[in-house]
Amino acid sequence: MLRRPWSSREGVLMPRPHPPEFRQRAVELARLREKPIAELARDLGISDSCLRNWMHQADLDEGRRSDGMSSAEREELARLRRELRVMGVSTSGFYQRRNQPVTDAELADAYLANTIHDIWTSSRRTYGAPRARAELRLGLRLPCSTGRTERLMRACGAVGLHYRRRGRGCTRRGDGDPAED
Repeated sequence: MLRRPWSSREGVLMPRPHPPEFRQRAVELARLREKPIAELARDLGISDSCLRNWMHQADLDEGRRSDGMSSAEREELARLRRELRVMGVSTSGFYQRRNQPVTDAELADAYLANTIHDIWTSSRRTYGAPRARAELRLGLRLPCSTGRTERLMRACGAVGLHYRRRGRGCTRRGDGDPAED
């Protein structure tokens, strides 16, 4: 019987995981059916349920079964859960938002944001919020406040063109002395 060293993870003593090569070889031996699974597991120093779990996971990974997640799917799920935890999205908040219908205000904002983006692109991406708002109010007769126009332009990534004015500053004449401080 093999003895494995123990590792401490977060204060709990747990056995170190077996290497993937060991798992793969154990599954191959179990598939040969030369010995019963319980006897083979005892010879390898693992429990028979552990060996059965490895066989089940190998079948999922190879596409022989479809009643669970493959290792790649498990890794992707773990990665997505980490990302959601970092972003601060709770499971209950996600499902609550998913089950709510789109409100009239959100629909109106989406329509207006699309219109603002069209105005911005037709102006060769030069209009800022004041000109886009003027086009909405005067050209299209759509009432829209300045703050709402700015918020929707930020949401759709529309930024007006800025011309920086250069100040002339102080100029010196060649014949005079500089002013005292």
